[in-house]
Amino acid sequence: MVIESPNPTLIQTYLKNWDKLENYVLQESSLKKLFTKTYPFNNSMDEVLIKVCSLNDFYSTNIFSPFSVAKLPYF
Repeated sequence: MVIESPNPTLIQTYLKNWDKLENYVLQESSLKKLFTKTYPFNNSMDEVLIKVCSLNDFYSTNIFSPFSVAKLPYF
């Protein structure tokens, strides 16, 4: 198996392919809205918690205790 070295053309190809995947495009746009419009600040625990849970779900990060992650170090 030959793995091509990253280069601008290859990167653009992968980005174009990524932009064709409806679920990823919608997930990214919804996260952007969540982080920049709905909850632009991290002033309360519930705002941080919903962000952690959303990231965990969309990216399958396997955060087993989202509450603990959201709580540290701010709350």
